[in-house]
Amino acid sequence: MNKSYWILLVILLGCEIKINNERDTDIPEVLINYNEEKNEIFTSVSLEHFKNMDVDSLEIEFEREGSFLDLTVCIENDSIYDFSSTTTLEESNCLYFDYQNYGCINKEAINYDIFANFDNGNCKFEGDWRQFKLGRFDIETYSFPIYLISSKSFQWFEFDIKGLQVEAIESLNENIPCDLDDNNILFNNFNLIQPGTYEIVRVYLSPPPNNYVISLNDLAINGDMIANNQIFHSKFTPESFIPGNYLINFDYLKNDGDETRFSENYYLDYNFTPRIINVEMPSEVMLNDSLWTTLEFYVTVFDANNNINQVKYLINTSDLTNDYESVESDDFFSSDPSWIMEYNNFVEKNTFRYTTIIPLKPAVSENPQDEGRTGEAIFQFNVFDLENQRNTYNNISQFQTSILLLKCGDEICSENYEDENSCPKDCFE
Repeated sequence: MNKSYWILLVILLGCEIKINNERDTDIPEVLINYNEEKNEIFTSVSLEHFKNMDVDSLEIEFEREGSFLDLTVCIENDSIYDFSSTTTLEESNCLYFDYQNYGCINKEAINYDIFANFDNGNCKFEGDWRQFKLGRFDIETYSFPIYLISSKSFQWFEFDIKGLQVEAIESLNENIPCDLDDNNILFNNFNLIQPGTYEIVRVYLSPPPNNYVISLNDLAINGDMIANNQIFHSKFTPESFIPGNYLINFDYLKNDGDETRFSENYYLDYNFTPRIINVEMPSEVMLNDSLWTTLEFYVTVFDANNNINQVKYLINTSDLTNDYESVESDDFFSSDPSWIMEYNNFVEKNTFRYTTIIPLKPAVSENPQDEGRTGEAIFQFNVFDLENQRNTYNNISQFQTSILLLKCGDEICSENYEDENSCPKDCFE
């Protein structure tokens, strides 16, 4: 079993679990995990096989190695208002420190991006557009800008920075002063800000070196459950944490009395929540009178860590009826272990498209129990990553999708499938 599994058991069960060292009993067993929700590093070091380590504390050095080029930063939980209405925001981008800034470079488009280096082929010329975007990372100042493209006026917005701990921000527009609360950036103004593209803040990170010294204990405090068993623990909240590759160092005495330095690399990752960014499903489907048909649909998902495990769908069929089952069923979403969507294609960086095909019964059958049901079916989609983290309830609700299953004789005239000639029962004048 992997180390994450044991760490989870330690935290959930409130006990210390003896882990067999698969390499050598003369080598300490070290478990380290970063919890991005709590901004907390959990560390466990087992020295129970070392007779010369009868101590109640242990200091460990964390030294971050490498550059910032492996970092990922995303905007989440973003919203914007003009106090007269709420406008749906376009999906905000993530910043990859080795990646170019893509956007619409057509000046005539409502989402023209004056800061984009490359065209993303997604220019819009009608409707509304509001989107927060992350600019290029500046290695000299360890900072990056955030800007807003808005085709409508606004008075208030807020969003969260995910992927690291922000050290400070600088407002870039005197008419749009922003406040920082932890990693939440907020703007509130009684005067309308007119449509346009605005650089709003510059976000500063803690510059290297990003090092910590953490004290572990064997006193049944701060993450340690059992005292004096030579298994040391700590829960540590780092300031301005930057994920990445860390070299872990500490000194210990081997059983032969030699002082030895433990030195090993651990990658402390920020696990982003996966999310849906698009659902492609027809609004209605016509059942065939005698033949089985199919419903095919697609779900596009994004995970900044690129560790999507599976996409599942759930269906609420409470409004579906037929001649055999004329009464609507209980109102809930159901699923099945087999309702897992298949990978279809790569879209762009860390963005993938999944698909599935559902068989649909014919509208008419000699056995009424085998007749397809008609009415409205509602779909929800759950996206899980390899850490078993699921997309948020808001994301699930946002992309909840309904479809009408139709047949001739259901008293619904579908202009896409029926007319007075093909189904006069539904499309009478």
